[in-house]
Amino acid sequence: MSDSKINPGDSLPSATSAPRAIVPEVISPGSVSAIEEETERVAPATGMKRILWILVAIFCAFWIVFPEPTDVIPILGWLDEGLAAGILLTALARIGIHIPFVSKWVESYVAKRSMGIIGGKKKKK
Repeated sequence: MSDSKINPGDSLPSATSAPRAIVPEVISPGSVSAIEEETERVAPATGMKRILWILVAIFCAFWIVFPEPTDVIPILGWLDEGLAAGILLTALARIGIHIPFVSKWVESYVAKRSMGIIGGKKKKK
């Protein structure tokens, strides 16, 4: 077996290739990963801002659940439901409620974006 490290750009071995050892990379406790560096964790709102975000979340939830006249027009209906869902997720995050699979998806998107795999240019340091 080979003791080479697998780099992010390497392809995975196929079923016919020889088995390779995967050596885990140890990250020191003080280091910050790309995800933690790119993702801004917003502290939950307090006071009147919290009440405002709760009202926004309730309004968006009603907007998604109950049909409105724009649902008759397919593309416009989809767009307003998607916008309401995005605002709802933002409001829930501002309240301090994080949905695990959404948070995981956002973190993977941010990590891919910071590595330059998808969208835009890589950040210069």
